[in-house]
Amino acid sequence: PELEKDKARNIIKKEWNQSSFTELFDGTIGSLILPLKEIQDRFNNAIEPERNILVALKMLYITGIYDEKGLFLTNRVKLLCSTENLNVPEGNFQTYLDNLERKEFIKVENYEKINAKDVYLEKIVITKYKSDLDIFHDIINIFQEDAEALFRCGSKAYSISLVVKERLKYIEISIKAYKEVLKINTLKNFPLKYATTKNNLGNAYKTLAEVKDKETNCLKAIEACEEALRVFTENIYPSQNKELKQIMEDIKKMI
Repeated sequence: PELEKDKARNIIKKEWNQSSFTELFDGTIGSLILPLKEIQDRFNNAIEPERNILVALKMLYITGIYDEKGLFLTNRVKLLCSTENLNVPEGNFQTYLDNLERKEFIKVENYEKINAKDVYLEKIVITKYKSDLDIFHDIINIFQEDAEALFRCGSKAYSISLVVKERLKYIEISIKAYKEVLKINTLKNFPLKYATTKNNLGNAYKTLAEVKDKETNCLKAIEACEEALRVFTENIYPSQNKELKQIMEDIKKMI
């Protein structure tokens, strides 16, 4: 949709700090983003630690580890950058972030969250991984103590499994991530999170049963749903309880 120039100026000033690029405005929201050729040159000319931070952001983007506003936690980026593959010196991390913000790759929100344009992560940033599947596996291994990250990773893998040819591999990644979540979010300590994860795990096993080992995976799906029902009781959570029971009925029809 076309935008008035004053409104466009406010958007780029408030949301992305690109006031110096208002002359690029042509009436569409896309023109508010730096031309890909220019940002590609900036990426190519960036020093390795800066590129590695962008790679970390792309890894989190691919695996769905961002909040409802699409923002990435700085601490998660730092954790990825501390691994052997990326290896960004921790003492200079903030300097590199400032450089990337100045070059307009990112916008840092109070040093706690990072905003990065999807189009830059998708089109410009290149990782050394052969496939996104490898990124998912590494993310699960790296974030073994971050239940929220693992949960988001599992949910993203499951959603991808519904639309790609490599369906089986993504379902298995989803299940692996959810199992790691359950090591942290136990029934005793985090009952609601435990039940929600068990619910998702049941759905994942149900979908897996459609691909292989139908009876075995159907039984695992039912078991996961039954565990979720320990929390989602009919009296307290009637809608979740009804939904889970319906899922279980559907699964039983598959066997």
